Amino acid sequence: MAHRRIRKFNTKHTYPEQNLDNDLAQAVVTQGGKIVWLRGQCAQNLDDAVSIDSHDPVQQTHKVMQNMRQLIEEAGGKMEHLVKIVVYITDIRHREAVYRTMANTSKACIPFQRASWSRRWPDPSGWSKSTARQSFRTEHRSERKVSP
Repeated sequence: MAHRRIRKFNTKHTYPEQNLDNDLAQAVVTQGGKIVWLRGQCAQNLDDAVSIDSHDPVQQTHKVMQNMRQLIEEAGGKMEHLVKIVVYITDIRHREAVYRTMANTSKACIPFQRASWSRRWPDPSGWSKSTARQSFRTEHRSERKVSP
């Protein structure tokens, strides 16, 4: 079975200021529908890629978790299936608020979590201008396994 891609997009349209032409997806279902890989999420609407108008880490994390829930459900899973999250934070002082919001939003036991701190993203131009200007951004990658 080929991978099933959810919410496909092309970088030519998503990042018109860059010379790119790649077909990507917000989520990919592999292994016969048993594993879902989510693309890194930030505080943007899934439908139009517009960033939310907030510099608040709680609001941004809430939006990211909302996006993850929506993608996992579109793939046929539930948040309880979530296995791993990797979080990138530009200001370590927001770590507690981010993790508290993740816990309150997911209500699931996430076996593996890792936070990385970076003062600056390697290529902030790859994100929308409003996101690149924010002092805080989260990006989550997750895997989940679906019960047979």
